[in-house]
Amino acid sequence: MIAKVIIVPKHIGEKDFLEYMKRSHNLDGIKFNKSNLYKINNIMMKMDNYAFEFGNYQSVISSILKSLGKGSPDFLLYTTKNFLLCEFKSHNDSLSPTQILWFDLHSKLPLAIAIAGNPYNVQKNPEFIEEESRIIA
Repeated sequence: MIAKVIIVPKHIGEKDFLEYMKRSHNLDGIKFNKSNLYKINNIMMKMDNYAFEFGNYQSVISSILKSLGKGSPDFLLYTTKNFLLCEFKSHNDSLSPTQILWFDLHSKLPLAIAIAGNPYNVQKNPEFIEEESRIIA
């Protein structure tokens, strides 16, 4: 599994993350959970004309909507043409075994880990992380 790393300032918490991403990267976002299922579906439907490099539209949206639950990332970040599933971690946090399994099972999807502070403070599994400066084109 390879995930992009998004480094955010240490003072940014999970509650401030979406606002920070909108302000600094011009990305919209939504909490990736079952209570937002309808909104997530609508966001993905707006990308229907986009040629997904990860598979056709129906298989991508089906995979994303089925994957909501234990171990799934915290946020869906998106533009009008692309998306990224993102797990947020504070500087002293680490991925749980359930989260690592989720990322492995969904490795064909665009995945990211946002880390508040120094990414080298990530305690577990740094070999799963590939640092990239470009988040979404």
